[in-house]
Amino acid sequence: QDRISLQAVATIAPQIREQELQRARRKHPDSLDAYDLFLRGLFLSHVMARDSSDEALRLLYRAMELDEDFSTPYAVAARCYVHRMDQGWIIDKEWEATEVRRLARRVAATGRDDALALSLAGLALIRVCHDHDAGEDLIDQAIALNPNMAACWRQRAFASLFAGRHEEAIEQAGRSFRLDPVDPMIANLELAMASAHLLLGRHNNALEWAKRAHRHNPNSVMNLRILAAAQAFVCNLEEARQTVRRIIELDPGLTISRVRLLAPYRRPEDLAKWIEGLRLAGLPE
Repeated sequence: QDRISLQAVATIAPQIREQELQRARRKHPDSLDAYDLFLRGLFLSHVMARDSSDEALRLLYRAMELDEDFSTPYAVAARCYVHRMDQGWIIDKEWEATEVRRLARRVAATGRDDALALSLAGLALIRVCHDHDAGEDLIDQAIALNPNMAACWRQRAFASLFAGRHEEAIEQAGRSFRLDPVDPMIANLELAMASAHLLLGRHNNALEWAKRAHRHNPNSVMNLRILAAAQAFVCNLEEARQTVRRIIELDPGLTISRVRLLAPYRRPEDLAKWIEGLRLAGLPE
């Protein structure tokens, strides 16, 4: 019965999501309600481009204005700030961290029955604010609410990764794959797999997963960073340097110092391992 249930979720949920997105995109802008604005913002939040991120936030904040108790727009907006940090689009780091905390508080207050919102807000707290305890608590609440939601397990995998529980992260990412094999955020799952294998010293495995993530999302700076580190660790130094050159094109201000400041790894040895790879690949100090 459990296996049949999991198969049904994996088959039906993506179809419902796609139909809802297409319906919202067909509507005239003047007729959009909070849910339609959220769906459009959700769609744009998956596009790795700065103007798309800006428009996603505009739509999501408008959805919040129309329905202040609709929790999911707050959470997707928080995830947009994660993407902005990853891509080097931060304008004011302190303000954005404060805003993520505010958005997460709204999710905690209004989204007690919204597993997606809780999980997204939880990971944003870990990624942007480095608040592991509060973030993991929200993600665990989400999984208790809906243990069959792939997105919750995706967030759980990253939370475990950043906490230093890498084998757990691999298992949790695998569970998310099984629940939703056509997840639009599949590159993030592949990134989690690559990162966990890298930190466990399985460099060839890390490289294969990093290549998959890069194929699915070639403009993600995060994917390129893990790809460069994995290439360096398997001694593909010329390829690693080419990858770093692409990173600098997308995020000219990225340095080892900035990675050290922004990376949310709880264990110093995990951060040191990742920085070692990026330094071997040629990322400037």
